[in-house]
Amino acid sequence: MLFKKKKKLSAHEQEMLGAGLNADRTIRVGTGFDADMHYFMVDGDAKKFASYHKKTGLKVFNFDQLVDFEVQEDGNTITQGNGAKTLAGGLAFGAVGALAGAVSDKKTKTVCEQLCVRIKLNDLQTPLLSYPLIITKTKKNSMHYQMAADQVAELSATLEYIENNK
Repeated sequence: MLFKKKKKLSAHEQEMLGAGLNADRTIRVGTGFDADMHYFMVDGDAKKFASYHKKTGLKVFNFDQLVDFEVQEDGNTITQGNGAKTLAGGLAFGAVGALAGAVSDKKTKTVCEQLCVRIKLNDLQTPLLSYPLIITKTKKNSMHYQMAADQVAELSATLEYIENNK
């Protein structure tokens, strides 16, 4: 008789289940090191989303607590407001093109020093979630920048889903 080995749940999955939530979608966001990794999870049926980080644990929010979100690159807001129309329009040209094209400098920068997604919430205990993706000088033609841009696009699209389904 063959026995199936049960998959060991990660810490964020254990906490999510303990809170009675079932993640329809989980996005890993961060620099790639487990200690710095953030997880953004959505339970569409319960209309809840959650953020998990090793240091802060699980924080769960209702869809209607999402106030706004923005993407910042090197201190410039690339997208802001409900719908994030700048990024959504730019996604037709790819995530990297959307990020690079949204910053309207006269000369094109080839290096990114900071890339972050900030989520504003109607929650007194946690009014802001911040997901840093790039925190050091990174060439925009590098694999690291491409991966961060892809995470930004996926997280932004998921936040738009939450906005549209409050």
